[in-house]
Amino acid sequence: LRAINSTEIAFVAKELGTMTKISMRSKVYDISKICEKFGGGGHKCAAGCTIKGNVDCAVKKILTEIGKISL
Repeated sequence: LRAINSTEIAFVAKELGTMTKISMRSKVYDISKICEKFGGGGHKCAAGCTIKGNVDCAVKKILTEIGKISL
């Protein structure tokens, strides 16, 4: 996903029972700050977290946080 030239932030969400695992990548933005808000972490360009709730709920939360940064 990150290989697409116009992609600035990519993430994958995998539902695991009552939790959703998020894996994020970016070439430009410090996405570790987004993951830290959900108790996760990582590096500037590669980070992850686990969010309580189903995949739809988790994706909405991640997209809300992405919307708060200047793209």
